Amino acid sequence: MSDIVFNFARLKHFHKWHITVAGNTLIFVEYSEKDRRDTGDQEIFYMAHSLMPNSIKSMYRRNKDLFSNMFLWNGSFTYYIFDQKGILISTNSNSTVK
Repeated sequence: MSDIVFNFARLKHFHKWHITVAGNTLIFVEYSEKDRRDTGDQEIFYMAHSLMPNSIKSMYRRNKDLFSNMFLWNGSFTYYIFDQKGILISTNSNSTVK
């Protein structure tokens, strides 16, 4: 969520993938050009990271799991990577990642 709300997705070589966790599998989907557009608003980012208390900062801190992904694992996991058109471009479904 932070890529879109904080407008990171618009940066050319930064935050290229939307990532979903399904069980022990990571699914990477490349952001579309529409997702990467410049929203023209950076106030939400500044408010969420402000030194001053405000409602956006409070909401962001209470709901960090909605804004940031964390995936912890032991052993291995499977991943699938899809481009903007939904074409599978990479996977390790037949092997393991350590």
